Amino acid sequence: MSTLTTPTSATTQVPAGNARRRAAGLALIAGPLMLVAANLLALGGDTTDPGYLRRLPAHAGTEQVSILLFIAAFTVLIAGVVGLAGRVTGRGARLAATGSALATAGSVGFACLVVSGVFNIAAATTLPVEQAKTLVDKAGSLPAAAVLVVLGLLALPIGYILLAAGAWRARFTPSWVPLVVFAAFAILTVLDGRVGGIAGDVVLLVGLGYPGLRLMRDPA
Repeated sequence: MSTLTTPTSATTQVPAGNARRRAAGLALIAGPLMLVAANLLALGGDTTDPGYLRRLPAHAGTEQVSILLFIAAFTVLIAGVVGLAGRVTGRGARLAATGSALATAGSVGFACLVVSGVFNIAAATTLPVEQAKTLVDKAGSLPAAAVLVVLGLLALPIGYILLAAGAWRARFTPSWVPLVVFAAFAILTVLDGRVGGIAGDVVLLVGLGYPGLRLMRDPA
């Protein structure tokens, strides 16, 4: 009996590992695509601007869809970065592991920041603009909000850049991949609003898409 069950167990484990790697590769491609879609639907603008809050009720439906897409994108990307970090070995392993941890924490933090948009919609649709602005400003000044900002705007880009650098050091990707990932977050930082978000996410798709394709095509 034992001689028959051992080969069966081995043959079922290998395809399962390949499937996980392919799923991680697909996540690195699907995540940025969902970010682009989310930015296309987002109203865009400064949430503390009365003009933004005045326009928000008319776009409440698409804004909610955008929020859900952002959350889904970062959830998918977490699976992608964890899968990529597991594939990186040798010299780049520590960099990749550190980057994966920071990128995961940053993705959670940024997703939480995005969820605050639900609160903004509720405030803008039920209160006068000035009162809504007061509530939004108060929520943004809370210590918990500051922690989420640090995670979303600092840990997130550093994590993805370190992960890409680790993949390069392990010779899993060419040298231009971490440069493109860095450029993506530089664009997202410098260019505000919808245009910057879309441009940065498209560049991020290029940077994460290459290792994503590698995971899908060469999972072994």
